[in-house]
Amino acid sequence: TYDGAVRSLPLFAGSQMLLLFRKDYLDAKNLPTPKTWSDWVRIASVLHNEALGPGGRPIYGACLGRLTEDQCRKRRGTTTSNMTTANATGNMEECHSQSMTYLGMMLASMTQVEGNSTGWMLDLDKTKPSGLNPLFRPTLETILVLMEQQIKFGAPNELMEDASLNLRLFQDGLCGMTVTANHNEELLKQDMVGFVPLPGSHQFLVRSDEEM
Repeated sequence: TYDGAVRSLPLFAGSQMLLLFRKDYLDAKNLPTPKTWSDWVRIASVLHNEALGPGGRPIYGACLGRLTEDQCRKRRGTTTSNMTTANATGNMEECHSQSMTYLGMMLASMTQVEGNSTGWMLDLDKTKPSGLNPLFRPTLETILVLMEQQIKFGAPNELMEDASLNLRLFQDGLCGMTVTANHNEELLKQDMVGFVPLPGSHQFLVRSDEEM
């Protein structure tokens, strides 16, 4: 601040996740921009298999490549992921797993509604068989149900593809919505492409009451 007024704000320089959507696809079905993860699933269900793509091709409602970090390691035959690695033939390839990122961004919308000042995203309890504080069980179950529902309205190979699937299908006009940290400037400038912060949730964890 200077002279009693805010003059600038600190900016975290890392890439931030954005929700990308096709304005024309949502407009064609008179759909709003998703504000919650429940909205995301509902809108994806309406868009899925609609003939809105190039040449009237059916589209996927929402695209999230869900290859896990372990699957990335196995695919590349290395012990690292989320980076360029050499496979058995010596060729340099990439594998970007964001499956845990998707889980985390949904979880944060329900357990950290006021940022990390709200508390831990998950609280572990070594005295419990599951290792998880029972307080977080209904929250995690809610998120897993949402993720399971969304799979129905995504690409059939999502579980076997990494995060590169997201932009690839979106740029090809075959996906109504996706999330990405890859901010392709030219893509974001296109008239039919919209982008907003990640959705929130109409449910959140009340820690004092130990319920959603």
